[in-house]
Amino acid sequence: MNTQRKFIDEYKLLLDKYYYPIKVDGRNKGKIKGAIAANLVKNYIEEELQKLKIGYIVSEYNVFIKDSPVEFDLLILKQDAKPVFEPCIYDAEDVIAIIECKATGIWIDKKKLKNPFEKELEAMKSLNEEKRLSIKFGYISVSEQIGKDNRLLQSASKFINEYSKSTDTNKGVYCFSKTYPEGVYPIFDGNAYSFGEYIASLCNSQS
Repeated sequence: MNTQRKFIDEYKLLLDKYYYPIKVDGRNKGKIKGAIAANLVKNYIEEELQKLKIGYIVSEYNVFIKDSPVEFDLLILKQDAKPVFEPCIYDAEDVIAIIECKATGIWIDKKKLKNPFEKELEAMKSLNEEKRLSIKFGYISVSEQIGKDNRLLQSASKFINEYSKSTDTNKGVYCFSKTYPEGVYPIFDGNAYSFGEYIASLCNSQS
């Protein structure tokens, strides 16, 4: 089965089990949806790392890097990485890539473009420069509000590539599905690469 379709089907089942039965609306319910999305993404990254046969691991959800005040969704880490403070602070030297994940995508104002990952990218840039590292940055969108074009994802990719000093404009972001009415998740077919190729690029490997 197509990885995107498999992911979306599993995601919908998890929402049916843990998200939709909650009768209240609001920020806390949204946090549950975000946690479901991020932890499912974590599982799928781990599957790809196994296929690539490289010894990296994925952190728990919502973690920190030592010497940075910014909270990150997920980190791809060296195999022997251990938190310097339980359960969620890691040494920068152990970080391969920072992964930001959103359940319902990003919003960028057409008139005044604002980088949705500015604090995370600034933190990555600072850590790389101060410690002479090459940490990468990835954005994985479970569902994005995509109309006639891919402007949101293109803008996000542009911001990420600028901070990462990357010339590969195709590998800034990865999106699983389009956002339609609640409960409907049609596959996004605008990715120029597979999920496996995307994770491989974040790990400096080949899928």
